[in-house]
Amino acid sequence: MVLSYRKTAAIALAIRGLGPETAARVVGKRQKDELEFYRDILKAEREYARTKRFGG
Repeated sequence: MVLSYRKTAAIALAIRGLGPETAARVVGKRQKDELEFYRDILKAEREYARTKRFGG
């Protein structure tokens, strides 16, 4: 994925809670600009925070 999408893939993979599948989904989506890309990342990170299990 990094070889194909370069910087955007590296940014998406560096975000806490975004695994390879979610990062690929965000990067593969056709955003109209960089701001929309970051909004999609933030949305995915919020979803992770909302659904992650607390504790052990």
